[in-house]
Amino acid sequence: MLVRRGRARLLAGGGFTVVGQAGTLAGLLELVASSAPDLVITVIRMPPGMRDEGIIATEQIRATTEGRTAVLVLSQ
Repeated sequence: MLVRRGRARLLAGGGFTVVGQAGTLAGLLELVASSAPDLVITVIRMPPGMRDEGIIATEQIRATTEGRTAVLVLSQ
């Protein structure tokens, strides 16, 4: 949560519009569906499973937005 908030703050401070933050796969997919962002930054392992939720999210986002939303996947 702290890293997510810090990243959002850095982006907002750099002039980017941050439309939201999500801590789970379901929350991320809901946010993308409701706001249609240009870019999603996610991590590979997301709560609650901490496995490959970020990869699953990427696949679903790319399929549902028809490539209009870019996805950057980070690994810790």
